[in-house]
Order: sequence, then C-alpha cells, then structure tokens
Amino acid sequence: MPIRDGRLRVPKVDWLRLAGSGLYAGCRPLTVRVRMEGTEPHPKWYAYVCYAVPTAQARQPAADGALGLHRKRAHKRDNTTHQVSRKPAETAHTVAIEDLNTQGMIRSAKGTVAKPGKQVKQKAGLNRSILASGWGVLERQLAYTRRGPC
Repeated sequence: MPIRDGRLRVPKVDWLRLAGSGLYAGCRPLTVRVRMEGTEPHPKWYAYVCYAVPTAQARQPAADGALGLHRKRAHKRDNTTHQVSRKPAETAHTVAIEDLNTQGMIRSAKGTVAKPGKQVKQKAGLNRSILASGWGVLERQLAYTRRGPC
C-alpha cells in the first residue's frame, strides 16, 4: 500500500488520510495493518504504520525512563492503586498496613557458582508478580490520599 503526502492508498477504497504521520515524514514504511474497530453500523477503520526511522530522527525516551508497553502498565498500576486507596482513605478512621519486607521477598535465587540456586525461573516469575502488584505504590497512594502517613 503506497503512502504519499500523509495519505495511504487502500485497494478498493481509495486514498485515506493518515493522522499523526508527520512525525516520521520521509521515512520508509515497513508494514501497514488496517483494522476495523467497533460493531456499530458504521465502524471505525484504523491503519497502523510501522516506519524504518533513522536513529537521529527517533523520539527520545520518556523523562521517567518508561517506554511503550511498560509505560502503559505503570500508568494502569498507578491508576488502579489510586482508585483502590480512595475508599479506605475516605471511609476508615485508621488505616493499618503490614510492614512487608519486599526487598527480602524479591531476593535472587541464582546462588553462586559453587552452590547454584534451585527453581530460579519460578522465583524470577514470583519476583516479577510481587513487583507488579505495586504494594509500595499502594502505600504511597494511601498516604497521599489521607494527606499524611498511614
């Protein structure tokens, strides 16, 4: 499918305007995916274009270091913990949080060369799930919502 002047040529349809394509104008398109979203009588069509972008023209990473899917996950986790922390903060007089030793819980199981660890992959998966649960974020959100330490 050819792309010219911010427009995409779709067979049997015609030329479609690409929104947001000016960022990578002049770059060579690698792949194009056209998807229909929605089940209403007039669904919306979207074209997802992947470009070959030179390193000098690539966008810089976010200031907080989060990229792409990981940034979305972080925002979802922050949003969820914020919503979860609101109810106890608004309704309870006192909120008590268990002082979990998360640093000790997520210690590596690799071991040493002389004494290698056991079930390292399982422990790595457990560590990822503990870190993804956002216990520390929840505590911080509770303190923020209550306007003081828990």
